Amino acid sequence: MVNMDFNDTGYTIKKVQFLIHNLMNIKLLTISLTLPQYSVLKVLERNEPITGARLAKESFVTPQTMHTLLVSMQGRNLIQRSAVTGNNKSLNISITHHGMTMLNNAEQVLGDVIKKGNQVLNREEHTQLMDLLVKLYDGLSE
Repeated sequence: MVNMDFNDTGYTIKKVQFLIHNLMNIKLLTISLTLPQYSVLKVLERNEPITGARLAKESFVTPQTMHTLLVSMQGRNLIQRSAVTGNNKSLNISITHHGMTMLNNAEQVLGDVIKKGNQVLNREEHTQLMDLLVKLYDGLSE
C-alpha cells in the first residue's frame, strides 16, 4: 500500500483519480485512443448534438484544448461537426458510426479496469463512497 496522507481528502481523491486515469490511458492506447478522446465520445453518446463549449465543460478541458481534440477526432472520423441553424459561429458536434465503434471498443478494453475497481469495494461500500462524494461535491459547490 502506498503511504498517503489520508487526512487530506482532496489529495487522496486526486491520487486515486490519477491512478485510475493512468490505468485507463494504458488500456486506451492499445486501440489508439486517448483518455480525453474517450471522454469526448462518452459525453457525445449521452448528449448529441452538443456545442464545443458545452462539450469542453462536460469533458473537463479548456475550449482551446477541446478545439485541438475535435480537429484531430474529426480527422479520424470519430466525430462530425455541423453548423447550428441560425448561428454562423457555433457548431454542433456529434459522434459518427466509426466513433461509436471506437467507443464500444474502448468500453471493452476498459472492462478490466472497471472490474478491478468494482472488486475492491463491495456494493455497500461503493454506494457509501458515491453518496459521500456527492455530499462532498454539493458541500463544496455551495
